[in-house]
Amino acid sequence: MGARRGDLIMRSLQNLGNNFQTPGSDLTETTKKRLVPDQAALVVNKLFLDLKGIFPAWKVAFPNQQIEQQSKIEWIKAFVENDIGQTAQLNFGLQKARNYSEPWFPSCGQFIKWCKPQLEDYGLPTAEQALRKVINGQKRSHPVLFLTAQATGSRELKTMSHDVLLKLFTRNYEIVCQRFINGEDLSQEIHKALPTNVYVVANQSQRSKNAANLRQLLKQKRAT
Repeated sequence: MGARRGDLIMRSLQNLGNNFQTPGSDLTETTKKRLVPDQAALVVNKLFLDLKGIFPAWKVAFPNQQIEQQSKIEWIKAFVENDIGQTAQLNFGLQKARNYSEPWFPSCGQFIKWCKPQLEDYGLPTAEQALRKVINGQKRSHPVLFLTAQATGSRELKTMSHDVLLKLFTRNYEIVCQRFINGEDLSQEIHKALPTNVYVVANQSQRSKNAANLRQLLKQKRAT
C-alpha cells in the first residue's frame, strides 16, 4: 500500500479515536452511523481477526463482545498516540506476533512495540558495539557504521575520551539508523550538535580592556 493510502488510514484512525465512544456497540455499524471512514474500522477489525488466528487463547482476553469492542477503542487511541497507522507498521507487528511463542492475545502496548523496528531487526549492533567496530577498523562492514564514523570525524575518533566520544557517536548513530530504517536518503549531511559551552574569543583591544577592568576590581577589593 502506498504512502498516500497509509496516510488515509492514519487520518481514519484519528477520526475513529475522536468519535467512537460507545463501548457496547458494533464497531463497523457505529463507524457508519458517525460517518467515520470505513477504512479505519476495516483495518482494526482485520487486525484483530489476524491476531485471533495467531493467538488461540484470545478468548481469555475477550470473554464477550462488549469487552472486545472496548478494547478496540483503546487500541485505536493508543495507535494515534504512538503514530501507528501505516500498513507497513502493522504488518511488521504481525510478523513479530507470528514469531511469539505464547498463546495469549498481546496487550496493546506489546503490539505497538512489535510495530516499531529495533536495531537487531536489521542486523545492527548497539551504539557502543558499533563504536567498538569502528575503532577496530570495521567501519566498512555496514553503510550505517561508515556514515556514522564519517559524521563523527576521524580526528574525534582518535582524540576524544571514550565517554565524550560515545555520546557524540551515539547521537550520530541514532540519526543514521533512523534514516536507514525509514528508507531515507543516507547521503544527507548530519549537522553538528551544538556545543554545551560556547567561548567567544575577544580581539586584542577587548582583551586589554578586560585586563584593565580586572586589575581595577582587584585594587578595589584590596582597598576594602
